[in-house]
Amino acid sequence: MRSVSEIEATLNRRNRNRGMYFDAEMTPFCGQTFRVKGEVKKIIDERTGEMIALKDSWLLDGVHCLARYSDRRIACPRAILPYWRTCWLQRIEAPASVSPRIAPE
Repeated sequence: MRSVSEIEATLNRRNRNRGMYFDAEMTPFCGQTFRVKGEVKKIIDERTGEMIALKDSWLLDGVHCLARYSDRRIACPRAILPYWRTCWLQRIEAPASVSPRIAPE
């Protein structure tokens, strides 16, 4: 994942990248390495019940809200999964695969 400063360079004055908010709760994960868990294509807005289509949105394995920076999320029991833009992520090469052992003849 990119650093906080690299991600901030992609945000507007409202901390958004093409409408997606970058929350302070996401900063502890910046600069670290995570596996992509999956793409987010649709979500339901809990306030309105409306189905919202998303583009270029990803979930990362082991990444959830830690409730460190928001006074309204004290001991957040929901472990909310943040959504990440591709431009906030940085692909790394997969480790070289281990050569399979050849059974003796």
